[in-house]
Amino acid sequence: MNIKQLLDEENFLNIIRLVEKRRLSLFRTLSRNGISFPTKTKSELVSQLFESALYNYFQEKDINIERAGSDSLKPDILFTDTETPLEIKTTKGDYWIGGSYSKREGDFLLISWDDSGKQPNYFVSHVKLNKEDWASQGDNFYGTKFTKKDLSKKDTTTILMGELAERTAELS
Repeated sequence: MNIKQLLDEENFLNIIRLVEKRRLSLFRTLSRNGISFPTKTKSELVSQLFESALYNYFQEKDINIERAGSDSLKPDILFTDTETPLEIKTTKGDYWIGGSYSKREGDFLLISWDDSGKQPNYFVSHVKLNKEDWASQGDNFYGTKFTKKDLSKKDTTTILMGELAERTAELS
């Protein structure tokens, strides 16, 4: 099975529900304890929640999968039967930032999220990227970036949730 088949509507909706359940629990617990984080840290936590949810969900479906955890040298997710890596990038804005390991070629799950309203909003897409797709942000910044505008130009994009023209879509 390829990633597009694995991330069909039924599977993806189950994964996003699991992510949102865990995100609400985690962020509420942190808030109740007076703990707050900057947006970048929250996005990293959301990325870890997606990684964990993908791993747990597909393990339960008997799909052979590995999770990188804290090992940045490995892809976030690896579907071992097909040796297909999946990188996960999250943002609360209109572009995704990556370091040198983001310049891997392959499958990416690009997630934009916003929890400022009553309901959380997500934009999620699956796309195949090449090293050249990641643009430099100049000499004074280590990271590369990939924008929503760049995403709209890729013919390998599958939108799993939300609209690219709009910022995000509500989770119902």
